[in-house]
Amino acid sequence: MADVLGKAASAEGVPKEVLEGEDSKYLKEMHRGLELTESQLQQVRNTLKFVIFCVFIIIIFSFWKGIGCR
Repeated sequence: MADVLGKAASAEGVPKEVLEGEDSKYLKEMHRGLELTESQLQQVRNTLKFVIFCVFIIIIFSFWKGIGCR
């Protein structure tokens, strides 16, 4: 989904001339919203990666500690 939003928010999705036009206030706001949404999705993705990494480390540590206790 972030890829689709990225393309829509990029210069490929909307021509620069259209965004710079005086009559395109709605389009400018929509474009900015897509940029923000893409950014937020990337932040969520990065946060999830970090959480998964932390859970993995906790599992490995717990397993290692369990073996050492026996």
